Amino acid sequence: PVAGTPAHERWMANRHDTVSKQVHPCCPCSEPKYFNDRPIECELNKFQDLMSFLREEMPDFRQVVVVDAQFDLFSRLWCIAEFVEAHSSGIPQDVVLFTNRVLDVDYDDMSFYHKLIRLSVSDCHASR
Repeated sequence: PVAGTPAHERWMANRHDTVSKQVHPCCPCSEPKYFNDRPIECELNKFQDLMSFLREEMPDFRQVVVVDAQFDLFSRLWCIAEFVEAHSSGIPQDVVLFTNRVLDVDYDDMSFYHKLIRLSVSDCHASR
């Protein structure tokens, strides 16, 4: 993305580990890397196949969804696609919240509640 644009800012943020703030390292193996320019070989678009494989080969396989404190997970299109694929494939899902306090009826800040009820795929971001 072009420097100085919101897309570039998102890209830069996604390149870094949210805890260590270090740039995510590339895989050091010597296998060739394939990206969007080679969609057949690209490994980044195969999660549906992988999830189907895991469901068939590992009967106890389940998806664990760990939700970040700001619920930003629900603004990432690939995450939503994974949830839908797991649900459609009959893969059991467990959701772990950073805290469930923000969902309490007595919680003073309703911004998280409003964020969740207004979720829309059209507002999601994709990094590729």
